[in-house]
Order: sequence, then structure tokens, then C-alpha cells
Amino acid sequence: MMEWRALVGRQIEAASGERRAAGPAISSDGVAVVLLLAVSSHGATRQAAGSEVITGTAEVTLRVLDALFGERVALAMIAGAKADLTARMASTLDAERTRIESLLDAAGVRDGRGETLRAITAAIEGAR
Repeated sequence: MMEWRALVGRQIEAASGERRAAGPAISSDGVAVVLLLAVSSHGATRQAAGSEVITGTAEVTLRVLDALFGERVALAMIAGAKADLTARMASTLDAERTRIESLLDAAGVRDGRGETLRAITAAIEGAR
């Protein structure tokens, strides 16, 4: 997560040249928090009266980043941070899956055991 935070910091630093002079005063750490919230909520919608409406958190964070950097830069920052976080999480999950599979292999757990246990459980339940 620290590597991702560093990436976000570099994105904010790179975008600081695009920062609007009239925008609100907020520290880089504050922008990082807003960007983190934006990444976690960006694209989140809810149904309201037959139409999709952006969620409150997504709307607020986008407006704050828009006020600071403009919509184009804000959307690019969100997309970049989200893509990087998604790639990092996929890599972490793949490594964890490999680790767990090797532990299961070492313990002699074979494919199909779950189905066998469910069938046995169903047979016991049926016999009750």
C-alpha cells in the first residue's frame, strides 16, 4: 500500500502544475485522501427513479478534484490511480492464491474433495 501511496503522491505532484490558482487550499496529503476516496467510489452508481445517479462520495470527491485541477486532470488522476491499484491487488491476490495452493498441495488436499464432502453431508442429512 505504501508503493501505491507513493504513486498517488507522484500523480499529485505531476498534476500540481495544472492546479487551479483559484481552487481551494488543500495539502498534498489532503488531496491524496480525496483521491483515495475517489478511486474507491469512482464509477459507483445507484438506481434512482429509473436512472443511474452517481453516489454521493463519488460526486463529492470528483467535485473537489475538479475544483483543484479541472475535470480532465481529475478524471485522469482517478483512472490512473484506480488502474494501478487494480493491478497491484490482482498481483497480490495471484501471489496469495499460489501460496494457498502450494499449502494445500503439501497437505495432500486433492481436487474434488469438496464435492465428496457435500455429497456425504447430503446423504447423512437425508438419512436423518
